Amino acid sequence: VAALPGGCALQSWQMVTAVHQEPVGAQHNNTFLGYWATCEAPGGASPAGKGGYGVVFGKRAQIFDRQAHPQVWVALTALLAAGFPLRANCNPKPRPCELPGGVKNAGKMDPRAFADHLRRAAFVLGVGQPRDSPSPLVALACGTPAINPWEQWKGRRRYQHRGLATMGPPQVYNVDLGDAQAVVEAARRARGTPSPPTFP
Repeated sequence: VAALPGGCALQSWQMVTAVHQEPVGAQHNNTFLGYWATCEAPGGASPAGKGGYGVVFGKRAQIFDRQAHPQVWVALTALLAAGFPLRANCNPKPRPCELPGGVKNAGKMDPRAFADHLRRAAFVLGVGQPRDSPSPLVALACGTPAINPWEQWKGRRRYQHRGLATMGPPQVYNVDLGDAQAVVEAARRARGTPSPPTFP
């Protein structure tokens, strides 16, 4: 993990997804994020300069289905009740996004607008598919902390993003998705603690 010196900014970036064979063990869908940075402008905003909102990563409408994924619904409503405005990027096709009241769907953005959206956020929270998404890596590069939830699956912890599971505060907060208060506490810490732009 490397923090950018001197307030360097994420100037330009691109994302490429590919399937790579691991030399040992099973094959996995790994994500490669290509980017480069300059110090021409400030990187991540300070806590005081953040927008105060959290960004919920979950592109598929079914992940917000209250009956199918009650833990996601409970965590989001707990964040809303604690005073955190939330914005999602849910795709309303082929089925509409039934988000908890108070969650604003920001819709599709071009790459630069998306990066600026993440830079101004207080934190990002990943739920559902795709797991191991490059989006939280973009957030970290923009100086925005990531809440990386896990859940019990086949007797072990299954993290939203396996790579981020090895990191900790102030960049990453690994929490039990089933513990709504732990999610809220992680959001409070993320909003109040500076996180330097970081390239995992």
